[in-house]
Amino acid sequence: MKFAPVALAYLALAALAAPAQAETIKIGVQPWLGYGPLWIADQQGFSRTMASMSN
Repeated sequence: MKFAPVALAYLALAALAAPAQAETIKIGVQPWLGYGPLWIADQQGFSRTMASMSN
């Protein structure tokens, strides 16, 4: 009979628990990983003409 008080306490705590809140998560997918340096260069202000002059 020791199980009944423990089960009752567990059910009481479960009833008082706040429901979980779901968040919206956005995931971006790159078609090819080789574009990564171009995205970083664009975010840092480098233009494509500057990148082509480095050769």
